[in-house]
This record gives sequence, C-alpha cells and structure tokens, in this order.
Amino acid sequence: MQIVKGAKGEKGQTGQRGIAGPPGPVGKAGEDGSAGPQGRRGKRGSQGREGAIGPAGRVRNFADMAKQLHYVDRSIDNIYQEMGSHIRRMTELQRELDSLRNKVRQLAAVK
Repeated sequence: MQIVKGAKGEKGQTGQRGIAGPPGPVGKAGEDGSAGPQGRRGKRGSQGREGAIGPAGRVRNFADMAKQLHYVDRSIDNIYQEMGSHIRRMTELQRELDSLRNKVRQLAAVK
C-alpha cells in the first residue's frame, strides 16, 4: 500500500477488506437443448414386443389371453410366497420381542 501525501499531511494505510455482501439475483438460464433419442428400455424394463407380457393392453387372440392369465397367476403366486416369508419373519421377531420383554420384567423384578 502506498502512502499518499496530501495538503494536511500523509494519508495512512488503508484498512482491511470487509465481509462480502449477499449474492446477487440469479441470471437468465440458457436455452434447452433438443431431446435425445428414445431408448428401448423404460423405467421398468424393455418396452414393446420384447417387453414382459402383462395384463395391460389389447388381447389379440386366445393364446395371448392364456399367456396373460398365466403371467397374472405367476405374479399372484409370487406375491403369496413373499407374504408368507414376511409373515414367518414377523412371527419370529414377535417371539424374540416377547422373550426380551420377559427378560426385562425378570430383571426389573429382581431390583
């Protein structure tokens, strides 16, 4: 920092820089680019003919209806199997919780 000589004497050193102010307003956003090519896979798997057969959509013939019924039947079986495993696990957890409650009651009764 330079010391400047004025009419009344020398000017002293300048002070330290202050704290920064709040940020300014957000500027304009740029233009959006063009959309890319559409892919063959959606959020839940392949689309179109290669996708999984599902109950949605038009049934063109009896064979397609049979395929859809088979698909729905398999899905229901899978759901019941999953529910069964969850129910078994919940039963085990309930037994463990009951056991822990009994142990806590026994410990509380001793004191």
